[in-house]
Amino acid sequence: MAGSRRGLMGLGLARILFEGAGTVAARSDADLVRIFLTGHGETSEAAFEALVVRHGPMVLATCRRALGRDEHAAEDAFQAVFLILANRARSVRVDDSLGRWLRGVARRVAVRARHTSIRQVSPPAVAREAAEDPVALAVRREARRAIDLEVTRLPRKYRDAVTLHHLDGLSHDQVAEALGLPVGTVRSRLSRARDLLRSRLVRRGLAPAAVAACLAPRPSTAAVPPMLLETTLRLGRAGGPAAVAASPVAIDLARRTLGSFRMMKAIGAMILAGTLGSLTIGAYVAAGGGDPPSPRDAPAAAAVPPKEGAVPIEDPFQQIIREFEDAKARAEAGLAGLSDFERSRSKKLDELPDEAPYAHRIVELAMANPKEKAARDALIWVMDTPARTDTGRYGDEYGRAVDLLVAHHADDPEVARLGLRMSNQLSRHRDAFLEGIYACAEGREAKGLARMAVAQYMEKKAAFSESARNHPGRSFNRYQAYDESGKLVWKQLAMPNQEEGYRAHLRMLDPAFLRAESERLYGEVVADYADVPYITTAYRKMEREARETPSSKIADPKRKERMIAIEKALAEKPPTLGAMAAARLDDIRNLALGKPAPDFEGTGADGRPVKLSDFRGKVVVLAYWFSSCGPCLRAIPDEKALVARMKGRPFTLVGVVSDGLTDEARKVIASHGIDWPNVLTGGDKVAARYHVASNPAYFVIDAGGTIRAKGQRELDAVARLAEQLVGEAEAKGR
Repeated sequence: MAGSRRGLMGLGLARILFEGAGTVAARSDADLVRIFLTGHGETSEAAFEALVVRHGPMVLATCRRALGRDEHAAEDAFQAVFLILANRARSVRVDDSLGRWLRGVARRVAVRARHTSIRQVSPPAVAREAAEDPVALAVRREARRAIDLEVTRLPRKYRDAVTLHHLDGLSHDQVAEALGLPVGTVRSRLSRARDLLRSRLVRRGLAPAAVAACLAPRPSTAAVPPMLLETTLRLGRAGGPAAVAASPVAIDLARRTLGSFRMMKAIGAMILAGTLGSLTIGAYVAAGGGDPPSPRDAPAAAAVPPKEGAVPIEDPFQQIIREFEDAKARAEAGLAGLSDFERSRSKKLDELPDEAPYAHRIVELAMANPKEKAARDALIWVMDTPARTDTGRYGDEYGRAVDLLVAHHADDPEVARLGLRMSNQLSRHRDAFLEGIYACAEGREAKGLARMAVAQYMEKKAAFSESARNHPGRSFNRYQAYDESGKLVWKQLAMPNQEEGYRAHLRMLDPAFLRAESERLYGEVVADYADVPYITTAYRKMEREARETPSSKIADPKRKERMIAIEKALAEKPPTLGAMAAARLDDIRNLALGKPAPDFEGTGADGRPVKLSDFRGKVVVLAYWFSSCGPCLRAIPDEKALVARMKGRPFTLVGVVSDGLTDEARKVIASHGIDWPNVLTGGDKVAARYHVASNPAYFVIDAGGTIRAKGQRELDAVARLAEQLVGEAEAKGR
């Protein structure tokens, strides 16, 4: 630090700041921040300088690591971090060390700087990159990726120390200052972390020699250049002549990063306006612009309107999500107009983006400031795809998102409602998420949502556990796909080892206990949380979409029609947790296998009444469908084949139109030549009475009116059961 204007700091200022304290180290970061805020003149400036001297090497190392070879960008980011500190010091919570907060800010600023500079890569940099051996470059990148990934999985106390020492190049003393720890503790944590990393990296396939080289202690490379330290120290004077120290790029980075801090209060906004305003004026003078513009002539930076459709730069999470959605939209545009068969054969499917890299970027960014609302929302995006399994490459990021949300947002209703859409699939990560919010939620809404989500999950887990016990062999995933001739056929694929291992876990559980626990939780919801709205993440998405693009502003007819339907759905009052839990209890107690099927009455396509009791003595398959359900329409040929095969036997297929749109259903019945009875008018009420949540869904009722299967989706399994029951009915009738 010998290059600064006072070495570490002027002796006079040191006496002012540390008189009676003994040494610089005797002042904690909390004390220095307090003195910076409450002191005047040289006292305040000295406190700021002490913070820069203490944490500058760590901040610069973090910026350099994120920005690679671009030293100018790293120095701009370094200045922006301390400019943010100067403006946000009043709202920063400091315990023992300011290091973690500064490092988190440094990572955010560096990410923002990288996004800005990635579109401005200089030709020399490209030329140097191209000259390297591509194989060696790929090997180094893969090794770096593996090391980074394993470091992020370390416990935080080890992760911080390893990142600062081994990756950022700080000395043991500098790491200790940054983290507010004794040097001995830092050395101990580094030793333990190296032991953990060594075995993990070798298991990933890195050679032991390469691992040793990566984890070997290295000399510090994070010294702050004297000129950069000199100019940054001047930022402690808010608005004075030293304001010319900050570069325009640093000012812009600071302004945009400060814009993303939602917790900034009115006083913070006043400080920002005063300090950044004076810095901008100083930069204008330093650039040779003559006299600074008067306040009435100088346009406000916030007054510049963003480009239409641009993603706000202050939310890098949404920028990553928008990148993925744009890439997906471009790929989908190439598939538009293709039939399902053509789509399944199109090479354009390969252009659909892989979500895993985007999720990885989001999780990495969220780790710097996981408590922020923007981080929470982005982590919810990572997890909120009910149809996706969370194993494989994506599973790593899914699991890390689970850890962050449970650790920092378990009492947040917006996080708890994620669980309402998890019962379609089971996994260890989903177990961990639901158990975490159930155990840690404290607010009434979050607790109610957590209990409802766990009850739904336990109910499904009981069914899966029973299935795993009844079928102990290797399991297969059944799905429909087109063969070479374009015919839709059933195929099966062996489950991945991770999922097969989870299935073994399910065999060890007691289905009866799981059902009883599910029923208990539903009862708790009805008793204690009945009035809490049942609002899912899908409902929240519809709210955002309607708010951002209302139907009145949409010109495209199809999009407008869809938005009108969304607005209509949002206009209706959402159900409550109590109503949904009561429905599940009714389903468990009154619609269970072996229970009598509730009678119903509706009106068929010919205007005549259709009653379930009219078919007593026959095996009945109830087929729930609606006119715009693709899987429902694709099942019609197989349903026709089943009806033809059962002709003259004690069997009937009864369709139930579950969405209440009778005119559209009549068109489908006529165009497909459906000749079995269908409940049109009143079909939606029948679906509600039987608690049908998805279509197509099949219920099998034996000749005595007893439910023998419910909610089945595969017609071939339904047909086999129906044939068995029809045979039993025929045998009894002889």
